[in-house]
Amino acid sequence: MIYIFGPCQLSSDRYEFYSAGRSVKIRVRLMEILLYLIRNRHRVVTYDELLESVWSGYMISQATIHNCIKEIRNAIGDDGNNQEMIKTIPTRGYRFVAIVSEQDEEGLTPEEQLIEDQSAKARQDKVLIAGRDFIDALEQYDLQQESLDAGLSHELHTLILKIEHLLNNLIPEGADRAQAKTMAR
Repeated sequence: MIYIFGPCQLSSDRYEFYSAGRSVKIRVRLMEILLYLIRNRHRVVTYDELLESVWSGYMISQATIHNCIKEIRNAIGDDGNNQEMIKTIPTRGYRFVAIVSEQDEEGLTPEEQLIEDQSAKARQDKVLIAGRDFIDALEQYDLQQESLDAGLSHELHTLILKIEHLLNNLIPEGADRAQAKTMAR
């Protein structure tokens, strides 16, 4: 998922961060904090929650979290005075307050991705229906071919019987094979 806010883009799949179109290197831990704040932007994220989700089990002071937030603010073009993107909620934690739009890694918003997924499903359904129609047509062809084969076999058998009958009538009884061949020519 790509999160777009202000002049920034953050790819959660590739762990890449861009500001004003330029790639900005930030530490993985900072990326995890920023992603966690963005994903939970609808509410205040407490210090304890950040400790658990990002540092899971390590003993970290609030000062360390504060310094990480300061580095993130510098990377995204925010500061502690204006707090346009990350707002400090005293004694509680932080809230990501910037307007965020989301795109999948192919550049589609979730709404566009939903439409694309529905279109892909409709195309798949059409292919399945066309495939079923094709299989039905093949089965019909096979049935027709079997009928044709049976009909031709019957016709050939009937012709052979007629030829045998004609030959038997043309060749006198008691004639040997050599005479029958000569008479057939």
